[in-house]
Amino acid sequence: MLLRKYVIFLLIVMPLIYSGCAGNKKKINDRLIAEKKYQLGLAYLDDNAIPLARRELIEAVKLSPKDPKIHNALGRIHVTEREFLMAEKEFNKVLTLDSEFVEAYSMLGYVYMELKEQDKAIEMFQKLLEYPDIPLYYIHNAIGWAYYEKGEHKRGEEELSLALHYKDDYPIAHYNLGLTYFGMRKFDLAIKEYKRAIELSPEFVMAHNQLGLLYLKMNNIERATEEFNKVINLAPDSKMAATSKKYIDLIGR
Repeated sequence: MLLRKYVIFLLIVMPLIYSGCAGNKKKINDRLIAEKKYQLGLAYLDDNAIPLARRELIEAVKLSPKDPKIHNALGRIHVTEREFLMAEKEFNKVLTLDSEFVEAYSMLGYVYMELKEQDKAIEMFQKLLEYPDIPLYYIHNAIGWAYYEKGEHKRGEEELSLALHYKDDYPIAHYNLGLTYFGMRKFDLAIKEYKRAIELSPEFVMAHNQLGLLYLKMNNIERATEEFNKVINLAPDSKMAATSKKYIDLIGR
């Protein structure tokens, strides 16, 4: 009787054990293949070969659907292609799988800015304050940018000034503070911030463009023309350059 029970055990249980081992081997193999495809997808993304990167990452996520870094990389693809709703879905998936995946908070904040959901963006950027390795100047600049876009210029000024307290040579924060002062109609302060951004980053095309527009608004034709010409020289094929040419034609310079 014992022998019979043992034979039944071998016939029923052992196949389950081996099939379990086979299943585990398949899972491990799938994860290894997914990792290779993930790395290849990142390489394609770095080379801006977006269709190839997308293909590899979609295959990777099918093989390893609970790997947050693959979803994060796929979210970056969607951001590059300006598919912001799809990017939002991927980055939220990342945070569902790993609430400590810091990059996803930053990327999701940017996505919400593009979707004009500034309150959600601020929430995401403020989450970054919980992580001491993230530079404070970066976080406060991002929050200040969101408040500016929201039209809360005073809050924007506070956050951007704080960003510059931590890093005074941060050109994008000076530029954003310039935009904020422009929104507050503090034009002299706006000019000062745009100039500081350009001093730190001479090829900062947007700062030259905004400075040109501000000089034009103040009827300083000579200075406006100088800045518009710089835009044209720095980014000749850009929309800003085309607009700058139109302004120069209109003011007769």
